[in-house]
Amino acid sequence: MNSQKIVNLLTICKKAGKLVTGFDISIDAIKDGTSKYVLVAVDISPKTLKELNFLLTKNGLDTTVKVLKTSLTMEDIYNCISVKAGIIAICDDGFGKSFEKLTAES
Repeated sequence: MNSQKIVNLLTICKKAGKLVTGFDISIDAIKDGTSKYVLVAVDISPKTLKELNFLLTKNGLDTTVKVLKTSLTMEDIYNCISVKAGIIAICDDGFGKSFEKLTAES
């Protein structure tokens, strides 16, 4: 499984300053074009995921923003980047493409 590779990449991405965590901040990064990739924890609430998808559709971003479901829990994310979050916006296309590849392989 690629969970460890995702954790490693997430750690590098945080050190590079190329991610934002949390629902509202991630939505802002998506709306202003800073992020085109969103990582979602496996244990995120269905309501939060539904709201994320609704806001993407409402703003016409559902075709340009990729929502990537990971095998990581919010606790795993906390252990990795010291922030408990279910939604993480990746603010770099290179990192985003790498996460896309890893989540597709999981």
